[in-house]
Amino acid sequence: MRKYLLFLILLALVVGILSCEKTTEPFKPHRSVIYVDSNNVTGDEDGSIFHPYSSIQKGIDEAEAGATVAVFAGVYEEPQIRLKEELTVRGAGADRTVILNGLIGENVSNVVVTSFEIQSGLQCTGNSDLIINHNLFTGSAGGIIVSGTSRAAIRQNTFRVQGMVPPLLCSDESYSVVQANIFEQGGMPVIMELSAMGDFGGGGESNGNNDFSGQFPQEVLRNATPHELMAENNTWRFNTSEEIDLYDIVDDDENAGFGMVDFEPFITKD
Repeated sequence: MRKYLLFLILLALVVGILSCEKTTEPFKPHRSVIYVDSNNVTGDEDGSIFHPYSSIQKGIDEAEAGATVAVFAGVYEEPQIRLKEELTVRGAGADRTVILNGLIGENVSNVVVTSFEIQSGLQCTGNSDLIINHNLFTGSAGGIIVSGTSRAAIRQNTFRVQGMVPPLLCSDESYSVVQANIFEQGGMPVIMELSAMGDFGGGGESNGNNDFSGQFPQEVLRNATPHELMAENNTWRFNTSEEIDLYDIVDDDENAGFGMVDFEPFITKD
């Protein structure tokens, strides 16, 4: 009798183990790098370097926190890409990896977007925290929009946008650190509005070195906020304080409701 009971107990244990194995999800190891290649048209995709996903969005969706989504050179014509928290999304170079329909980061943190040509802008909205560097912004749909209570570190990008859009628009209660960017062209000026704040140089988080000497139809920088904007150590279209203040900047001199722009010292063009 005792042997029979022992046999039943062992049998129950075996059945329990087998049933657990059937219902448990297969183990999926964390991968630090997810690969994407628009040229992969085989249909065989798992995010590995040998079988990369064919869309950036798929790579982002499948990546775990802390991972890098590494995007091979190519043109990525997919709907506006939605970013996810705690990821680095890295192209193969701004001259090699093109995103046609832009990106949006809404209420995400610890996100890096680097080394792309972005033709339809990047939006940092809600309560987001992004690092945006080494990108080229082109096209007629704008450059970077920072809104809500978002925070963006914008460094070493080139802006070459057309149409009636600003290369950089900061609004609401956002805060932006802007350093070492090249503003080659803008259909509108860089705009600070509502209660946005930022550091364009000399405020403690940016040492300036932005080049604002590109082609703009009117002014280059408009500080339509009540706050003083630090913008020291930058290059402007003109080489004297009087001309920079008159032609390149719209602030409290032109509108009593605007904050001043502290742009001195500045870098003189050759």
